[in-house]
Amino acid sequence: MLQHQDHLALRLARIANKRATVVRLRDEHQIDDTVLRRLQAALDSEEVRLSGGAAVE
Repeated sequence: MLQHQDHLALRLARIANKRATVVRLRDEHQIDDTVLRRLQAALDSEEVRLSGGAAVE
């Protein structure tokens, strides 16, 4: 059970890192707001799926 929790925590941390990266790319004008929102929506979906549908802070 602990190994599963560690794996889940690692995957959620990876999503947080991806989220920060896409915001940075938008801030550097490498992607536009539309692309940012699309990528954030995909990350949101993955985060909810991994969290079992529970609200994520």
